[in-house]
Amino acid sequence: MRKAKLESELSRRKAKEDEELRHLKLLKEERRRHELKNSCKPSKVRTYACMEDGFRVIKYFDYKYDFDEDKCVEKVKRRTVKCSH
Repeated sequence: MRKAKLESELSRRKAKEDEELRHLKLLKEERRRHELKNSCKPSKVRTYACMEDGFRVIKYFDYKYDFDEDKCVEKVKRRTVKCSH
């Protein structure tokens, strides 16, 4: 009887340790992903001079970490707006 109780306790402790290890691995992976996301350059905006037609180009540069490509990827959004004089 006592042996069965000890085996049960040992099994319960082993399961708890396994769960803690899984949790630590998950936290480590989350930290790694967070650090990779923050490794990209900050976003920026470039405003260009007005053209003869009275419009200017504004480019928005955004840098996001692409986990499929395993690198920071630049995304550019371009807008044309009327110049205000």
